[in-house]
Amino acid sequence: MDMESVDERISALRAVGVPYATGYEEQALADLKAQAKEITQGLHKSGFTQIDGIKIESDKKIIAIIAYLQRLGIDIKGNNSPFEDLPSSKALGTGILEQRNQNK
Repeated sequence: MDMESVDERISALRAVGVPYATGYEEQALADLKAQAKEITQGLHKSGFTQIDGIKIESDKKIIAIIAYLQRLGIDIKGNNSPFEDLPSSKALGTGILEQRNQNK
């Protein structure tokens, strides 16, 4: 998983209309790592430490896919974010979902 260009990708997505909070570039990598760690730990607790001899670690692309699918499920259901404990939620105040819900 490419973690080096996260801040650049956040900036590019904001430029095309994705409502990332100002300054989120500085927090995005910490969020990515925290979320990846949480997903990896959950998989390990469920007995998935490796698949076909490949160790499941937080820097694997499958973890990013799982995070993406979780996000889709949250957006479709319109529920509050399960990621409110991520570093940026504390550093930047209300999260993106909460900001969007307030604007409705």
